[in-house]
Amino acid sequence: DFRRLLERDDIDVVAALEQLAETLGIASRVHLVGGQTDTSTVYPAFDVLALTSRREGFPNVVAEAMSCGVPAIVTDSGASAGIVAAFGEVAPVGAAEAFADGLSRLLARRSPALAQDSRTHIISNFSLGAAASRTAAALQSLFQVKTV
Repeated sequence: DFRRLLERDDIDVVAALEQLAETLGIASRVHLVGGQTDTSTVYPAFDVLALTSRREGFPNVVAEAMSCGVPAIVTDSGASAGIVAAFGEVAPVGAAEAFADGLSRLLARRSPALAQDSRTHIISNFSLGAAASRTAAALQSLFQVKTV
């Protein structure tokens, strides 16, 4: 099944996707659910998260999905590859065939263990607590008095 979160002002996109799904005969398997405020209840319904950005900074959507146990495939843009690490797949920007191959590999790798490892990776490396610990350690080393 295909699920996509769409904002309320995406009316033209929604209509086009609904028509395409109907034409392809897959309308019963496509769920256009609209914008959501509590994504922690939405992500677990995903098999994987696919992000095909050409340009990114730190894509929160990848970390959010992985924190819910959803593995991700991303393009190598911004911090995406670092977020996914070994717990997902990364494809070069603009390489549709490589992205499709990575998606197939990721779907084959899906397991409860990968879901838990993805969640643990995000919490250990990108949670507020992890960021606070790294900041505290950096500040401590910065202000530490060196003795000879």
